[in-house]
Amino acid sequence: MKSEKEKMLTGEIYDCGDKELISRWHRAKELTRLYNQAPTDQPEVLDKILSELLGSRGENVWIAAPIHVDYGENIHIGNNCEINLNCTFLDCNTITIGDNTVIGAGSIITKSIPADSLAVGNPCKVIRQIQ
Repeated sequence: MKSEKEKMLTGEIYDCGDKELISRWHRAKELTRLYNQAPTDQPEVLDKILSELLGSRGENVWIAAPIHVDYGENIHIGNNCEINLNCTFLDCNTITIGDNTVIGAGSIITKSIPADSLAVGNPCKVIRQIQ
Protein backbone atom coordinates (compact mmCIF):
# COMPACT_ATOMS: atom_id res chain seq x y z
CA MET A 1 0.00 0.00 0.00
CA LYS A 2 1.35 3.44 -0.97
CA SER A 3 1.92 6.14 1.60
CA GLU A 4 0.08 9.43 1.20
CA LYS A 5 3.40 11.04 0.24
CA GLU A 6 3.94 8.44 -2.50
CA LYS A 7 0.43 9.07 -3.80
CA MET A 8 1.04 12.83 -3.78
CA LEU A 9 4.31 12.53 -5.69
CA THR A 10 2.73 10.33 -8.38
CA GLY A 11 -0.24 12.64 -8.90
CA GLU A 12 -2.81 10.36 -7.29
CA ILE A 13 -5.53 11.51 -4.93
CA TYR A 14 -4.00 11.73 -1.46
CA ASP A 15 -4.95 12.78 2.05
CA CYS A 16 -3.31 16.17 2.65
CA GLY A 17 -4.25 15.77 6.32
CA ASP A 18 -1.91 12.80 6.68
CA LYS A 19 0.22 13.20 9.83
CA GLU A 20 3.51 12.64 7.98
CA LEU A 21 2.66 15.22 5.31
CA ILE A 22 1.49 17.76 7.87
CA SER A 23 4.68 17.29 9.87
CA ARG A 24 6.82 17.78 6.74
CA TRP A 25 4.75 20.83 5.74
CA HIS A 26 5.24 22.47 9.15
CA ARG A 27 8.99 21.72 9.06
CA ALA A 28 9.25 23.37 5.63
CA LYS A 29 7.38 26.44 6.86
CA GLU A 30 9.78 26.82 9.80
CA LEU A 31 12.85 26.42 7.60
CA THR A 32 11.56 28.95 5.04
CA ARG A 33 10.83 31.39 7.88
CA LEU A 34 14.41 31.01 9.10
CA TYR A 35 15.78 31.40 5.56
CA ASN A 36 13.67 34.46 4.83
CA GLN A 37 14.83 36.14 8.04
CA ALA A 38 18.50 35.15 7.81
CA PRO A 39 21.08 37.87 7.14
CA THR A 40 22.04 37.83 3.46
CA ASP A 41 25.69 38.47 4.33
CA GLN A 42 25.96 35.14 6.18
CA PRO A 43 26.16 32.54 3.38
CA GLU A 44 27.06 29.75 5.79
CA VAL A 45 23.73 30.25 7.62
CA LEU A 46 21.78 30.36 4.34
CA ASP A 47 23.58 27.25 3.05
CA LYS A 48 22.80 25.29 6.22
CA ILE A 49 19.10 26.13 6.02
CA LEU A 50 18.88 25.29 2.31
CA SER A 51 20.64 21.98 2.93
CA GLU A 52 17.89 21.07 5.40
CA LEU A 53 15.05 22.48 3.33
CA LEU A 54 15.70 21.27 -0.23
CA GLY A 55 15.87 17.75 -1.59
CA SER A 56 19.16 18.63 -3.26
CA ARG A 57 21.04 21.49 -4.85
CA GLY A 58 24.16 21.91 -6.88
CA GLU A 59 26.97 24.40 -6.63
CA ASN A 60 26.64 28.14 -7.13
CA VAL A 61 22.93 28.38 -6.32
CA TRP A 62 21.44 31.70 -5.24
CA ILE A 63 17.89 31.92 -3.91
CA ALA A 64 16.80 35.46 -3.07
CA ALA A 65 14.50 35.69 -0.05
CA PRO A 66 11.65 35.60 0.47
CA ILE A 67 10.82 32.18 -0.89
CA HIS A 68 7.84 29.94 -0.20
CA VAL A 69 7.53 26.16 -0.48
CA ASP A 70 5.02 23.46 0.33
CA TYR A 71 7.46 20.75 1.42
CA GLY A 72 10.88 21.79 0.12
CA GLU A 73 12.25 18.25 0.11
CA ASN A 74 10.73 17.62 -3.33
CA ILE A 75 12.78 20.44 -4.89
CA HIS A 76 16.07 19.66 -6.66
CA ILE A 77 18.16 22.50 -8.06
CA GLY A 78 21.11 22.06 -10.41
CA ASN A 79 24.38 23.97 -10.66
CA ASN A 80 24.67 27.68 -11.47
CA CYS A 81 21.05 28.62 -10.80
CA GLU A 82 19.42 31.80 -9.61
CA ILE A 83 15.95 31.92 -8.11
CA ASN A 84 14.86 35.53 -7.83
CA LEU A 85 12.87 36.90 -4.90
CA ASN A 86 9.32 36.06 -3.92
CA CYS A 87 9.16 32.73 -5.75
CA THR A 88 6.78 30.01 -4.64
CA PHE A 89 7.43 26.30 -5.14
CA LEU A 90 4.27 24.19 -5.03
CA ASP A 91 6.19 20.95 -4.65
CA CYS A 92 3.42 18.41 -4.25
CA ASN A 93 5.33 16.65 -7.01
CA THR A 94 9.05 16.51 -7.68
CA ILE A 95 10.38 19.77 -9.13
CA THR A 96 13.82 19.80 -10.74
CA ILE A 97 15.46 23.03 -11.84
CA GLY A 98 18.14 22.24 -14.43
CA ASP A 99 21.69 23.59 -14.48
CA ASN A 100 22.31 27.18 -15.60
CA THR A 101 18.72 28.27 -15.10
CA VAL A 102 17.24 31.55 -13.91
CA ILE A 103 13.76 31.78 -12.39
CA GLY A 104 12.24 35.26 -12.50
CA ALA A 105 10.92 37.14 -9.46
CA GLY A 106 7.44 36.27 -8.26
CA SER A 107 7.21 33.02 -10.22
CA ILE A 108 4.99 30.15 -9.09
CA ILE A 109 6.88 26.94 -9.83
CA THR A 110 4.69 23.85 -10.14
CA LYS A 111 6.79 21.63 -12.42
CA SER A 112 10.36 21.00 -13.47
CA ILE A 113 12.26 23.55 -15.55
CA PRO A 114 14.94 22.29 -17.98
CA ALA A 115 18.59 23.29 -17.96
CA ASP A 116 19.81 26.48 -19.64
CA SER A 117 16.47 28.26 -19.30
CA LEU A 118 15.03 31.59 -18.30
CA ALA A 119 11.62 30.87 -16.78
CA VAL A 120 9.02 33.21 -15.30
CA GLY A 121 5.38 33.57 -14.46
CA ASN A 122 2.34 31.95 -12.91
CA PRO A 123 2.64 29.17 -13.66
CA CYS A 124 6.36 29.40 -14.26
CA LYS A 125 7.33 28.50 -17.81
CA VAL A 126 10.39 28.79 -20.01
CA ILE A 127 10.41 31.99 -22.05
CA ARG A 128 13.79 31.41 -23.68
CA GLN A 129 16.86 29.23 -23.62
CA ILE A 130 20.10 30.63 -22.22
CA GLN A 131 23.12 29.77 -24.36
